[in-house]
Amino acid sequence: LKPEALYSGLVSEEDLRLLVNFCVKGLSVRMLAARLGISEAACRKRIERAKERFRQAYDKNISQLQ
Repeated sequence: LKPEALYSGLVSEEDLRLLVNFCVKGLSVRMLAARLGISEAACRKRIERAKERFRQAYDKNISQLQ
């Protein structure tokens, strides 16, 4: 299964796309920033925030399963 299918609905499509491109596909911050038309610092911050939102949503879903 693709990460997009596994984690759809946990975070926004934008966050999920960013995380998949960075964490799974291994795109660099520089490359992602260029694609998004933002600075590298802004891109790092977006990744940081997306990771935190993902963590929170994942933890919430896991705790509901227990």
